[in-house]
Amino acid sequence: MKTTLTERIVEDSGYRTLYRPQDDARDTPHLARKKVGERLRLRARVQRRTVTEAQLIRRMQERGVGRPSTYAAAIAALRRHRYVDDALNITPRGWDVLQWAQQHYPELSSPAFTARLESMLDALASGRASYRQVVGVVWERISRKESR
Repeated sequence: MKTTLTERIVEDSGYRTLYRPQDDARDTPHLARKKVGERLRLRARVQRRTVTEAQLIRRMQERGVGRPSTYAAAIAALRRHRYVDDALNITPRGWDVLQWAQQHYPELSSPAFTARLESMLDALASGRASYRQVVGVVWERISRKESR
C-alpha cells in the first residue's frame, strides 16, 4: 500500500477570511483564534509537499533520526496525535505544533539535535553515559531558552 504525505497551506484565503462555511472550518482553524477586529496577515501563495511513507523513512535515515525498529511507531504517533491524517497529510494541528516547537525551541526541534540525542540514549543504554549527562544536555538547552 502506497501512503503519501501531503501538506497544503492556503496562504491567501480570499473570501474565507470573512466567510467560513461549516465544511471549511476545519481548513482554517487559525481564523477561529482571531479576535473580532484583529488584523489578518494574508500571504499570496500555496505551499504543497507530498511525501510517501518510504520517502519519509528515507529522510529520517538520512538525518539519523530514529531506528528501523522505531520508524513505524513514529509514523503511528504522528497519526495518533492527529498531526497527520491516515494518508500522511499534515493537519492544521500538526502544522501549529511544528511552528510552535520551531519558534520556542528551535534547537530541540531540529533533526540534528534529535539524532545527537538518540546517540546519547544509545550510550546511556550501553552504560557509556549516565542519565544525568543525557538529561543535562536537554535541560541546558531548555534553561538557556527560559533565561532569554
